[in-house]
Amino acid sequence: MLRSPHGKLLIIMNLTAVFILLLCLQVSATVHSQQKISLSVENIKLSEALSKIQKQTEYRFVYHESRRLKNISVSINVKDASLQTVMDILLQNTGYSYSQLGNNLVAIGTTEKPLRPVTGSVTNSRGDALVGVSVMIKGSNTGTTTNAQGQFSLNIPEGAIIVITYVGYKAKEISVGEESNLQVILDEIDNKLDDVVVVGYGKQSRNKITGAVSSISGDEIRKMPVTNNLQSLAGRIPGLISLNSSGRPGSGSSVSIRGISSYNNAPALYVIDGTIRTSDNFAQLDPSEIESISVLKDAGSAAVYGVRATNGVIVVITKRGKSGKPLFSLSSSTSFDQPTIYPRLLSAYEFAVLKNEAATNMGSVPLPYTAQQLEDIRTGKTPTANWQDVTYGDHALTQQHNFSVNGGSEVIQYFLSFGYTDQKGIYDNLGYKRYNFRANTDIKITNTLTAAANMEGRFSKYTSPNIGDTTLFQYASIMLPDWVAYYPDGRPASNPSAVHPGEVTKKSGYNNSDQNLFIGQLSLTQQIPVIKGLSATGSMQVYRDYSFNKAYNLQFPVYTEDADGNVTNVTQIGNKTALNEGFVRTNSYTLNLSMNYSGKFYKHTVSGLILYEQFQGKTDNFNGSRTNFPFTSVDQLFAGGNDDERTITGSATNDGRLGIVGRVNYDFDSKYLLELAFREDASYRFAANRRWGFFPSVSAGWVLSKEKFFRELTFVDNLKLRASYGILGNDIVGGFQYKSSYSISGDYYFNETPFKYLVPGVLPNPDITWESTATTNIGLDASLWNRLLGITLDVFQKNTYDIYATRTNQYPGVFGATLPAQNYGKVDARGFEIVLTHNSTIGDFIYGISANFSYSRNKVREIDYNTNIEPWNNPIGKPIGYTTGYKALGLYQSDEDAATAPRITGTAPKAGDIKYQDLNKDGIIDSRDMTILSFHGATPEIMYGMNIDLGWKNFSLNVFLQGVGNRTIMYTGYTRNVLQNGNSYNYFLDRWTPDNPSAEYPRTWSGRNPVNDVNSSFWFKSANFLRVKNVQLAYSLPKFLTSKAKLSTVRFYVNLVNFYVFSKQKDFDPEFPGSSGFYYPQNKSLIVGANISF
Repeated sequence: MLRSPHGKLLIIMNLTAVFILLLCLQVSATVHSQQKISLSVENIKLSEALSKIQKQTEYRFVYHESRRLKNISVSINVKDASLQTVMDILLQNTGYSYSQLGNNLVAIGTTEKPLRPVTGSVTNSRGDALVGVSVMIKGSNTGTTTNAQGQFSLNIPEGAIIVITYVGYKAKEISVGEESNLQVILDEIDNKLDDVVVVGYGKQSRNKITGAVSSISGDEIRKMPVTNNLQSLAGRIPGLISLNSSGRPGSGSSVSIRGISSYNNAPALYVIDGTIRTSDNFAQLDPSEIESISVLKDAGSAAVYGVRATNGVIVVITKRGKSGKPLFSLSSSTSFDQPTIYPRLLSAYEFAVLKNEAATNMGSVPLPYTAQQLEDIRTGKTPTANWQDVTYGDHALTQQHNFSVNGGSEVIQYFLSFGYTDQKGIYDNLGYKRYNFRANTDIKITNTLTAAANMEGRFSKYTSPNIGDTTLFQYASIMLPDWVAYYPDGRPASNPSAVHPGEVTKKSGYNNSDQNLFIGQLSLTQQIPVIKGLSATGSMQVYRDYSFNKAYNLQFPVYTEDADGNVTNVTQIGNKTALNEGFVRTNSYTLNLSMNYSGKFYKHTVSGLILYEQFQGKTDNFNGSRTNFPFTSVDQLFAGGNDDERTITGSATNDGRLGIVGRVNYDFDSKYLLELAFREDASYRFAANRRWGFFPSVSAGWVLSKEKFFRELTFVDNLKLRASYGILGNDIVGGFQYKSSYSISGDYYFNETPFKYLVPGVLPNPDITWESTATTNIGLDASLWNRLLGITLDVFQKNTYDIYATRTNQYPGVFGATLPAQNYGKVDARGFEIVLTHNSTIGDFIYGISANFSYSRNKVREIDYNTNIEPWNNPIGKPIGYTTGYKALGLYQSDEDAATAPRITGTAPKAGDIKYQDLNKDGIIDSRDMTILSFHGATPEIMYGMNIDLGWKNFSLNVFLQGVGNRTIMYTGYTRNVLQNGNSYNYFLDRWTPDNPSAEYPRTWSGRNPVNDVNSSFWFKSANFLRVKNVQLAYSLPKFLTSKAKLSTVRFYVNLVNFYVFSKQKDFDPEFPGSSGFYYPQNKSLIVGANISF
C-alpha cells in the first residue's frame, strides 16, 4: 500500500513525540523557572488547566493523553505561584508526576507501581455467591465486578486496598498484602434509603414513604432469643411502649404504640402476611420464620386498616423461598434462666425479732418470743424453713430448635420451617411447649399469573399445678419461717395455715391448656396484559383455633409427727376433688379482592390500590365440671360423683366486618411525594344507620436533597420532609348495645316450682358508633456524610373523640337501670420520636450504632366526673393514670413531734411513723390535703434503646440497651405493710428505731398501720430503668473449614439476656406490676446456641 508523503511525515512526528516523552520521563526537574502563574478554576479537566498555563507563560507540556488522564478533573486557586506549587496541586492524588526539562518543557507521566493479579470470591453470611459485587482499588477508578459464581479477578499494585460494595450489604475494605486469593463475606444491612419497607397491603421504597413507619429485620430480632415475640420489641422501635411484667413460661409483654390516647385504650392491630390476626398469633410465631416487622404509627400509614388502627399497626412478613439450590438451616439454643430481682423473705430469727419489736410498738404483752426462743432460733436449735426455697427454685431451663429449608427455581420457590420450644418454670410441674410448622410457596403458573400458598400450624401446651402464680407466691410469702416444712423423714408437715406451698405444686392436681392452630392462605395475582402495571389479586385465609383446658383439683395429705417421728395426725389440704373441662373453637375466614396499578410516565410515577375485605368468624365455648371423684386416678368427667354436682354450660359469639380500601401514590422525579388513602368499614357492633365509618388520610413528602439549591451541601445524602393527617377508628365495645338485652338467671319459685327468669341488661343506645382519632404527624428523614449518620424525627398529635364511656356520675345511684356507653369522651396525646444511626467500616472492623428515643403524654379533655370533688381528683386536663396521694415529710423522730403535728383523723402517730404535709393549713390531714404526686404512672411516657453491632473478621458482638422513663409505681398492701398476715420481705429490716433514725421504712407494726398505710409520696417509687437487655458474642467458622465439611456457615454464640439493670428501684425488678408483689418474677438468662446451614 502506498502512503502519501504527508502520512509518512505524520507517523515520523508521532514517533518523535513518543520518543521525546519517554526520554523526558527519566530526567529530573532540577531547573525551576522564575515565571509566576495565576490560576483560579474549579472542577475542569486537567488538560484545560494546562492549556491555560501555556497561554500565560512560556511553559509547554508533553504527556500521553490516555483515557484515564482525560477524565481527571482539578480545582485550583493561586496567584503568582511557582510552577512547582501549581503542579503539586494539580497532580495531587492523580497517580501522575511531572519533570521539568530544558527550554521550559514539562513532561507528565504516571507514577503507578507494577501490577500483580489477585482473585477471590464474595458470598453473604449464608454462603450464597453474590453476583455483580463492585470490587475497586481504593483511591482509583480501577475495578471489576463478580461473575455468576461470585468470583472476581483484578490486577492491583503492591500495598493496594480494595473496596468491596454491594447494594443491601455493608461495604468492606481489605488490605491485600501478599495474598493472591481472597474469600470475602459481606454482611447485610437493614436501613438503606432504597430498602423496600412493608406497609399496609403492599410495599414501598423507604425513600418514598410519607408516613411514620419504623421497621426491623427478623435477623435483628433473633440476636436476642426469646420464646415470645412480644418480648423482643421493647427499645428497638421508636414509639412502641412495652413492659414485661412476668417471667412465666410462654408469657409476653404488653405492647402499645405512642402511649395511651383513650381510656378504653384499644390494643395495637397485628397483621401477618397481609391479614389481620391476634397479638397471640404474633407472639407465638417461631422467631426463625420472621422476615421483617414494620410498625405503622400515624394515620397516613395506618388509615388503610381504618376500624382498628387507632393505636397503630404491627405488620409482620414471614420468610419466603428464593431461587437456587436448597439451603438447609438448623438453629439450636439452650437457655439457663433465673429471676432478675425479687426480694428475699425474713429469716426465722429476723421475723421473730421484728414480731417482738412490733408487739412493743403496739403495746402488746407478753412478747411473742422469749429470749430463749430467740436464741434457739438463732442457733438453729429450733427447726425453721425458708418457704421461698421450699416453693420454687432459682433457675429453669429453656430449649429452642428450628430446622428450615429454602430454595426453588424460576417457577416455584418454597420455604419450610419446623420449630420446637420447651420452657420450664422455676417451680414443679410448670412449663410451656410449642411446635411450629410453616410452608410458604410461590408459584409462577404463567408469565402473567402467580400464586402464593401459606400454611401455618402450631400446637402449644401449658402445664401448671392447679394454682395461679399470684396465689402461690402469696402462700410462699406469708408462711411463718418458724413453721417446719418437712420432717426429717420427708413427710410434709402440717401448719396452722392449712396450706403447704411446697406440696401444692406437686400434688394439688393440674391446670393444663392445649392449643391447636391451623391457618391456610391462598392468593392469586393476575397481571392485566392490556394495561401495563395493572394487576388483580384475590386472597382467602382460613383460620382454625381449637383450645382445650383441663383443670383437676386434688386433695393432698400433710402430717403431724411426735418427737419420735411417729405420725399422730393426717390432714387433707384443699377443697374436694373437682374436674373442669373447657373447649373453645374459633373458625373464621378473611377474603381480600384487590386491584393494583403502578406506572411511570417521564418523571411522574403513579400507583394505586382498591381493595375489598370481608371477615366473618364464630367462636363456640363449651364447659363442663364435676366433683367428688371416688377414684382420683381416673380424671374423666364420667368418673365424678353425684349427678347433681355437675355443671354444663356453653355459649357462642359471632363477629363480622366489611371494609373497602383505596390508596393513590404519586411522585414527581422522586422529589415530590403524595399519598391519599381511605378505608370505609362496617361493624356488626352498631345499628344499621351507624354501622359504616369512613377513615381518610393524606400524606406528603418533599425530598429537599434533590433540589438544585441543595446540591452545594455535599455532606447531605438525603433530606426528606414528611407530613400526614388522617382519621382512624375503634369499635372496641360490646356488640348489640343498640338493642335491649336480657340474660337468663336463677330460679324464681311459683307454687314451689322453680322457673328461670329474664334479667334486663344495659339500656339500649341506638346512637352508639365509632370511637375516632384524628392524627397529625410531621417528620424528617436525613442521611449525612455518605450515610455515616442517619436521622429520623417525628412529632405527632392525636385527638381522640367520641370515646365510649358511661355517665354514671350524672345520675343518682337509685336510677334503677344499667346505663349504656355513650360517645362523648375526648383525650388528646402528643409526643415525638427520634432515631440516630451510624455505620462504618475500618479495615476488617465493622461497626454500627443506632439509638432511639420516644416521648408521649396524654390529656383528658372530657369525661364524666363528680363536680363536688377536690381539684386533685378532677381528671380534666390531666393524663390518664396520673398519681395522687399525700405529701410525706419523712418520719417522725420523736413522740412529742408526732403528738403536736397535724394527723389523719382517728390515728395516733408515734416516732417512726410517716409525717404528712398539711397543705390547706387546717390542722387536720384529710382528703383536702391530697395532691398530684406525678402526672405519670405505671405506663411509661419515655422509651429508649441503643443497639451496638461490632464485627471483626469472624467475630461479632451485639450489645442492646433498653430503658424507660417517667414510670412510677405505688407500693400497696404487702409491699408496704410489714408482718401482714405472716412473713415479710427482708427490705423491712431497714426500719425506723431510735438507733436507726434515718431508716428507709417506718417503725415495725404487725399488719396495717392506719397512720402509714395510705397512698403518699413515701410509697411512691420511681420505676425508671436502663437495662442491659442483650449481649451476644458470636463466632463464625472460617470458610476454608466449612467448605471442607460441605457446610455454608457454622456460627456459635453466647447471650446474656437482662444481664444488668440500672434503677433506683432495688426491691423488685423495675418492670414489676406493682401492687402487693405476688407475681412470677422476670428472668435473666445465659444462652448458648449455634446456627448451621448447608
